[in-house]
Amino acid sequence: MNLKMNILLILLYSFEFVLASPSFPLQTEDPIANFVLNEDDTTRYTHHYLYEQAYHLIEDMLEGRRPISIKDAEFAIEHAFLEGHTNRVSYDYIIAAIANNVLRDAAMLRPRMPSDATAKNLALTLFFSEDRESNNYQHYTYDVQSLFNDGGLVGGLVLSLLQTGKGTCRSMPYLYKILAHEIDAPSYIACAPMHFYIKHQDDKGIWWCYESTLYTYCDEEYIININHVSPQAVASGLYTKPLTDKEMLCQILYDLCYFYEKKTGFYSNAFIRKCYQLGLRYFPISALRVSELGDLKYQVDKELWNRGKTDEYNFADYPDLQERYMQVQAKRKELEDLGYYQYSQQEIKRKLDYIKELEEKGELP
Repeated sequence: MNLKMNILLILLYSFEFVLASPSFPLQTEDPIANFVLNEDDTTRYTHHYLYEQAYHLIEDMLEGRRPISIKDAEFAIEHAFLEGHTNRVSYDYIIAAIANNVLRDAAMLRPRMPSDATAKNLALTLFFSEDRESNNYQHYTYDVQSLFNDGGLVGGLVLSLLQTGKGTCRSMPYLYKILAHEIDAPSYIACAPMHFYIKHQDDKGIWWCYESTLYTYCDEEYIININHVSPQAVASGLYTKPLTDKEMLCQILYDLCYFYEKKTGFYSNAFIRKCYQLGLRYFPISALRVSELGDLKYQVDKELWNRGKTDEYNFADYPDLQERYMQVQAKRKELEDLGYYQYSQQEIKRKLDYIKELEEKGELP
């Protein structure tokens, strides 16, 4: 049986996606109902322990108790989100098979390349962008359906990408980074608002930007312009900065918080708090500041409500709460000063409508 058939059979039988909705109110949708609940009662969510396992794995990597593995960290958080319905043996086998194919391509390219690093990154980009023997003549495509079904949540999973051959601007660059880490090709994830892409340097020290969902290199100015990246966001390092491996782990911690919210409805509790506190120690200028802000604001709102105040932010007789509220406002200002950009629902709808139009015309890459 050839490699292609082996991988196909593994993919067909390995993964089962579980997307059950939270059985209790979302903090974003029904805060008053949540104010009377103990958000730290983790017994209400059967699979909370999987998130704890993922957290401790990443903590051990950040604190030097185990080697950094982007592959392991990503699997851990997806394993938690999919509530244990995954197959680690299959995942490792497929990643190893792809890595070996890319290394073979890199070896063939090497005589024309100035270095091993350049050959490996070129082989990776060809794997994503062209139908080649190394990808069984079927490169990955954009998971448009996931965008409309769940905002790209499932399409953003590396496991889903490996299973379906379809992904998003999260799963494709994440897989690129995982493969690059496996074959020792120096490359980095970079962030923009609701977007990820790949950066690597050539032998002259020039940075190249690879858009895995467009299958092409592009000028970073293009990424900045179409993704609402301000000069202050570039200067602060919030966006476009090539992430170190430890910073990448912190980004995966942020993803863990996002997955947890999608499964439990909670973005404010002790688990979320320890995730962003750990990540911000190693990557202070990161999206984890959004998790921090959401948690702090929710706790102020809850305490205000518990003290019988239904008027929004009426702090009469509660100077301690006013101080905490001012801290929230200061955190919000810090995030704005870093250049953080949040898409409005109208902007997201326009983007989805545009993608749908391209799909109907058959013009998606």
